[in-house]
Amino acid sequence: MEHYLSQCIESIIAQTHRTLEIIIVNDGSSDRSLEIAHDLARKDSRIIVIDKPNGGVSSARNEGIKRMQGSYVTFVDADDSIHPTYIENLLADAQATDADIVSTPKHLLGDAERQDFLDATIPVAASASAFTRTEALTALYNGRLEKGNNGCQLYKTEIITSNDIRFDSQMAIGEDFDFLARAIISARCIAVDNRRLYYYR
Repeated sequence: MEHYLSQCIESIIAQTHRTLEIIIVNDGSSDRSLEIAHDLARKDSRIIVIDKPNGGVSSARNEGIKRMQGSYVTFVDADDSIHPTYIENLLADAQATDADIVSTPKHLLGDAERQDFLDATIPVAASASAFTRTEALTALYNGRLEKGNNGCQLYKTEIITSNDIRFDSQMAIGEDFDFLARAIISARCIAVDNRRLYYYR
């Protein structure tokens, strides 16, 4: 994981929307990930590093949820990356549509690809489309809404905190789908931005 961590965090640091709280959760890693995280935190005051015993991805995300202070939240796995305008665009979509959740499809990267994440050009589509929770749930279960990685969604923090939505640590797989489905049930409006702004490895 340490091989990709710097690239991941640097893609977040480089966001065009500058007002960010960046929470890095080290889930008991045995490599240099914690050292890398602390090095990055010393260079950027927006970074908060949490070190905890290994508990799995759901436990790590839930620890981040406990500490978040912002009005919106998204999740980025350590081996993934995001386009420089990811936050700016999804936040604009949320404000334009009054959506509680904004979803974007992922750009799938193969291990052999050597792509400069920060300078990548992703084809753009029309402005975000807004859906009701019923329409969004139908799209989710029909596979027309991104469901395999929670980094592909921007959530209003209030939706998560007021409904006590957390990742289920008992689930070996599918915790992303479960979390998103419960968030959609609690949401009034869900928007979809068809630009591929999340880079998934």
